[in-house]
Amino acid sequence: MKVLYSRMAQGRKKKFQIITRIVCADGKKYVLKEAACTEALEHVENTFRNESVMEPVYGEYVLHGQWEEGKLLTPYIEGQTMGGRLREYLAEPENEERISALLRQWRNLIAGNDKNICKFIPSKDFETVFGKAQELEGVGATRISNFDCSAENIFFVEGSGIKIIDYEWVFPFPVPVGMSFYRVLRAFFECNQGLTDWKKLLELAGIDGENCAVYDRMIESFADYTSVDEEKGIDYAWMGKAFKTGKILERNKGAFLYRFPYDLIPEGTKIVLYGAGRVGEDYYKLVKMTDYCQIALWADKNAMLYRKQGLQVADAGDVRDCSYDYLLIAVYQENVAEEISSELEAYGVCPEKIVWGKPVLL
Repeated sequence: MKVLYSRMAQGRKKKFQIITRIVCADGKKYVLKEAACTEALEHVENTFRNESVMEPVYGEYVLHGQWEEGKLLTPYIEGQTMGGRLREYLAEPENEERISALLRQWRNLIAGNDKNICKFIPSKDFETVFGKAQELEGVGATRISNFDCSAENIFFVEGSGIKIIDYEWVFPFPVPVGMSFYRVLRAFFECNQGLTDWKKLLELAGIDGENCAVYDRMIESFADYTSVDEEKGIDYAWMGKAFKTGKILERNKGAFLYRFPYDLIPEGTKIVLYGAGRVGEDYYKLVKMTDYCQIALWADKNAMLYRKQGLQVADAGDVRDCSYDYLLIAVYQENVAEEISSELEAYGVCPEKIVWGKPVLL
């Protein structure tokens, strides 16, 4: 089984820390999820069980995987994502009805079938994850709630219709559908700033701005639920970086486009940074200014071009003579990252050291 690339969710509490890999076996691609530590095994197993939980809600949209020796293996889906289609539609802003129709479809996919719709009543389970929400009592909610039905988790597959992937965050209690939709829409906007105005996007999506502050508060509570270990007093998402990075960005507003992927790279480790384009340059500068981790080598296959621009970039082959903990691929497109990963393996790079995540705009 050949590993194309790996991604680690280390910015979470131990029980939610998983490793996601894209692998190739017998000429076919799969997504492999496994626990990064023993505490997270139950979370991976629940992700598999959630396929059955979601089937009555999503029907043929559900993508089924296999549970093998503590690992979840699912087919790798290719096709246009909801995000890709929305970006395409937003490029023609004059056609607002087409954009609104697509956004309605997205919301309906989050909601599932009619039997899944109910009135929201705050429960103890809900408050454990999202905090108090009396302001939303009575609004439309989902009985079974897929809280991560993001734009990149919905695929329009030629010949197979729609497929919805990744059931890590499925909750068996009512969650306001407006909040679930708001969360993934906000994530889409943050990764695609410049395509549209945020207020305009909310308007096209039919989201009532009156509840946005409440949604933001509950989304922050969810982030704390996944990353803050209250017993140990540890915030895995921000440990060691919030102060330094915040001050750096405050002093250099407008200087950076992309946020360094702290959830992929543990603080203090030694990395090879591969890619010297805009993403790689931002990562390099942020690391140098914050001392978050150590860059053992900054490399690119077009190193000569970048050296002419005054950047200290090494040739790709130099990774063979370098000692490091992780190799971070700093490019925006996933298919390009996969190609680079394959090229790096030819240089002898261990696939399990290679990490990539979709760059996030600041």
